[in-house]
Amino acid sequence: MKFFIRTIFILCLQLGFYFDANFKSVAASGFYNDDVLVSSVKEDNPVLSPQDIIFQVKHSKSPNVVVYQANKTLQKILDPQKPIDVYWLMNTKGKKTENLTMLEWRMAFGYKLLTVIKGKKYKIQLNAIKDKEITIVLNETGKAEAFMTIGGVYTKLSGVYIDFEYSFYLPQVNYVEFTGVALTSNKKCTERINSQG
Repeated sequence: MKFFIRTIFILCLQLGFYFDANFKSVAASGFYNDDVLVSSVKEDNPVLSPQDIIFQVKHSKSPNVVVYQANKTLQKILDPQKPIDVYWLMNTKGKKTENLTMLEWRMAFGYKLLTVIKGKKYKIQLNAIKDKEITIVLNETGKAEAFMTIGGVYTKLSGVYIDFEYSFYLPQVNYVEFTGVALTSNKKCTERINSQG
């Protein structure tokens, strides 16, 4: 009986993998790269300026990257309902943008939002690693930046790398590597965190 239930569960997940490609709660929002504007796949969201890119996540499966971008209101503050848009920048498809699937959001690239100061400062936890917090703030020029502790040193986050593989169409994270620049010494810091399964 348990085997039967497990088989049905896996089949449902596999079907979900095909039907969630347009999962709307994780919408794309545009990206600026190499002096070329890439239009949004979300028609009602205008392309934002390059200063709204907070950080990118590279990964082990392809040259495509996941972009974490500030989602601002007309008042130039972070949207309290959804301060960060997350989407794929498809380098293999002419730098088009695509939504994350529901499974990619839940098991690898999504985040949990913790409000600190509405519109100006938030903390997030990546779903791939739940015991590390990233602080997102707007600086004095209105640019969104990310800060976190890497290897015991408080840094400005410059990049994230996720090593993962697919098992029955489910992304299984092996480790996450954070890279940043220390605020006090301006030196590069790196920390690798293995998945706790």
